[in-house]
Amino acid sequence: MNEARPNNSTQFNIYGIVPYDKINGSYNLILKDTEDLGKMVSIAIGGPEAQSIAIFLEGVEFDRPFTHDLICNIIMDRSVDLEYVVIDDVLEQTYFATMAFSDGIMTDCRPSDGVSVAIRMGSPIFINNDVIDSMSFEYRSVKGMEESNEEKEKEKKKAGSSKKKKNELLSLSKEELDEKLSEAIEKEDYELAAKIRDLISKKR
Repeated sequence: MNEARPNNSTQFNIYGIVPYDKINGSYNLILKDTEDLGKMVSIAIGGPEAQSIAIFLEGVEFDRPFTHDLICNIIMDRSVDLEYVVIDDVLEQTYFATMAFSDGIMTDCRPSDGVSVAIRMGSPIFINNDVIDSMSFEYRSVKGMEESNEEKEKEKKKAGSSKKKKNELLSLSKEELDEKLSEAIEKEDYELAAKIRDLISKKR
């Protein structure tokens, strides 16, 4: 792939995806510049588009291609490269983007579609500097990302605690497990009670 680059633009990467409107199922796609300018741009995208980007970033694989995978297959079948995607305009909070191909074709697209295809094709993402000047904000921790990271940390700690508790239970005798089962039921910790019952049944 050639090192093509649109004029008057800066390269950006995906910083994260955060919920925007839970009722309507929309999200914010957060992009961060790669040139140490400390700039970020937030673009509202739909749920399916957010899911498509997240699926690829998380490395989830499916037997059949999703829409953006299909687009990538068509591009490769044409024996052309996607040189880059550039978010080149914004009008009343609506962003516009262009896909640039190695055969000289320029195709209008939604930023969410362009980004989803670009990450699959390994193509760079640019934002026009005029768009950056009008829509960017200084790099900082994004509230939604902070909440997401906190939830992940809580889940991680919970999983570690659960594993530790299970290991402790495994070392107990059947009589001791019976006692723990009674305590769990008394405390109405039915999740723990179910685990203890499973362990007791295995010791029979």
